[in-house]
Amino acid sequence: TKGLNKLTFSNYPDKYTITVFTPKISSGISGLEVGSILSDTAGKLWVGYREGGISIYDKGNWQKIDETSKNHIMTLIVGPDSRIWVGTDVEGIYTYDVDSFDKYSFHINKRSGLSSNHIYSLTFDNYGNLWSGSLKGIDKITFEAKNKINNIVNYGNFEGLKGIEI
Repeated sequence: TKGLNKLTFSNYPDKYTITVFTPKISSGISGLEVGSILSDTAGKLWVGYREGGISIYDKGNWQKIDETSKNHIMTLIVGPDSRIWVGTDVEGIYTYDVDSFDKYSFHINKRSGLSSNHIYSLTFDNYGNLWSGSLKGIDKITFEAKNKINNIVNYGNFEGLKGIEI
């Protein structure tokens, strides 16, 4: 079934119930094709949809926080600063503030130096650098301070990657 399915176990692994969430059932669901799911530091569940939009599940309730976006949400991660970092297929990378749900508290795209705005994956390393896998390889983004990029380095075929779509 398309949408979100919640499994609740009462006697693992033998006994469980399945709850199905779709836009027709819950007005807080933004789509049917889930691109990414994550749990933030406060325990809220963030769901990004391939057809665009983000919903949050908190204490049994769904809330749409980005239903206007037509970006396919490819990946969601929690950054070291507790902001939600979003990788899309059109706009590159942007952040959400977990308390105010402000979109674009920070935005990184090709104009900033990314090799591509089509982002498949994101991760932070132990030094606070952001790594993004994209349509054109891997980008390493280093920061001087919060919301201030120091440098973006692209790794592709010339740097030894067998393929560039990561």
